Amino acid sequence: MPVKKKTTKKRRVNKTVKKNIARAVERIPQMIMREVKMADLRPISPHVIERPERSRHMLMWTGVAVLSGVVFVMWFFNTRNAIYAISRGAPSEERELVSTAREDLRAIMKSFAAAERDELSAAVEQTTPEEIKTTVKNTLASLFLAAATSSAPSATSTETTSASSTMLIINTGYAQ
Repeated sequence: MPVKKKTTKKRRVNKTVKKNIARAVERIPQMIMREVKMADLRPISPHVIERPERSRHMLMWTGVAVLSGVVFVMWFFNTRNAIYAISRGAPSEERELVSTAREDLRAIMKSFAAAERDELSAAVEQTTPEEIKTTVKNTLASLFLAAATSSAPSATSTETTSASSTMLIINTGYAQ
């Protein structure tokens, strides 16, 4: 059997409806211009931002704050309980770890102190008093020379002379 195609009827539009549509189309640019002018006249405040979903944002941030508070409080209680258990003196893994770490730190500090003591005693035994005097003289001479040369150009000649004589005394070793 052959199937008949459905045909749609053309709708006829009244002349008045056509006229109304034509008038509305002609008025669209005027309406756009009027809206733009009204938008320009409204005061724009930088502090006020329109948020259509303000209540949703407020609800979200409230939830975040509450959840963060709960996490912080739980962390605080856990830390307090752990410190209390350690300080109570009850044998626990944390107490053993703390005591082991304390003993290791003491052993390390003792080994460093012993090593420094050995190095210092070896250095003192190897240097003679003559070497120490020479080192001190050279160091003081370089310091006085640097102080004399870095003085202002308006310095008097007596300052320069006294610095030179001080260096001479240190280098020769006559003034003791």
